[in-house]
Amino acid sequence: MPSRHAHLAAARRSQEPALVAPACLPELPPLPGDALGWRNPREGEHFLRNRWHICFDHPAAPFVLSSVTQLDDGSFDVRSGTARARVEDPQAAFELAAGWAMAADVAPLLAR
Repeated sequence: MPSRHAHLAAARRSQEPALVAPACLPELPPLPGDALGWRNPREGEHFLRNRWHICFDHPAAPFVLSSVTQLDDGSFDVRSGTARARVEDPQAAFELAAGWAMAADVAPLLAR
């Protein structure tokens, strides 16, 4: 049986949005279809609001296709597979992540 602390943490998380765009962008770039989506990942009991993932929704589990992390200096680290870029402009960083995610080959993920 879960502890009271775990229950309260889960209740608090359920009331938080799963995605909050960075303050420097009015909205995140749109993604095609229903299979791809933006998310802030969770670490323990909290969402990481300086990191964004583009996930491919699979019935077994979502797969992260690309990610954007806002660094302390205000720049953005964009990753997808082995590709990595450091981008100063927030709009360009999120568009790069979206482009990499849309170009990703999801066939191996579907075979799992």
